[in-house]
This record gives sequence, structure tokens and C-alpha cells, in this order.
Amino acid sequence: MNGPETVVVVGLGEVGRPLLELVSKCHDAVGVDVSPLHERVERVDVMHICYPFNIADFVGESARYIERFRPDLTIVNSTVGIGTTRAIAERTDGAVVHSPVRGKHARMRVDRLEDQDPVVSGSYRAREADRNDLLRPHDRLGTRGREIL
Repeated sequence: MNGPETVVVVGLGEVGRPLLELVSKCHDAVGVDVSPLHERVERVDVMHICYPFNIADFVGESARYIERFRPDLTIVNSTVGIGTTRAIAERTDGAVVHSPVRGKHARMRVDRLEDQDPVVSGSYRAREADRNDLLRPHDRLGTRGREIL
């Protein structure tokens, strides 16, 4: 794709806000939090899910955001239970991957850019996609990534 991609970050807490700041440097980025989004987003290339797993119906809520924005790729940045990524992918028939957050949330911005290799694991449908696309969001930010499928 030529030019910046459109990235949506859902959840603007300790993980989502620094992630939004980072992706905003390279892409057209929109943050979504508890209050409704007033601007219209036509096309979403990548959507990051950054809200806590312990909310009621995490899978259902994630599916609703995927249905609303229809991203090409959804990255779950929350710490989730085993099988959650697969459940979201099966419910939405979308490309969904998990990139667990590591380190101190207070240092998220620095950790994401300098200190960590993001790890990405994906759903079966995501595996069918070009493997480079799974790491693309991290590569475009100047961070390194590795996949575990």
C-alpha cells in the first residue's frame, strides 16, 4: 500500500494511548474510547484492541468493533485467555492476531520502540494472509517483530 494506512486504536488507557501516539507518527490514526466516536472512518487497515480482558463479553465486544470498522487486520494487545483470539476470529471471520503486551505500562512508548521485539500470534485465517502483513504494523513503526503461528 502506498502512503499512510488508517489505524484504529480501541481503548485509550495505559496501553492504547501510547500505541496511538506511536502509530500517529506514521499513519492516519483514530483513537476510540468509552465515549462514542463522532468522526466517520471509511477504511481501516489495522485495528488494535487495547481494553482489559476482564470486561463483560470481551469476545463479543471485540467482534462488535470488528463489525463496525471492518479492518483488514485486528491486533489484540490485551492480555487474554487461551483461545480468545481464535474465538474472535471465528465469530468475525476476520484476520485476528494477538500481540501480548510485555513490560511496564508506564514505559509502553519506550518499550515498544526501543526495547522489545513484539510477538505476534495469529488465527488460522490470519495465517493464510501474507506473513509479512502480520508484522507490517510493527515494521512500519521502526520496531522489530517476530511471529509465532
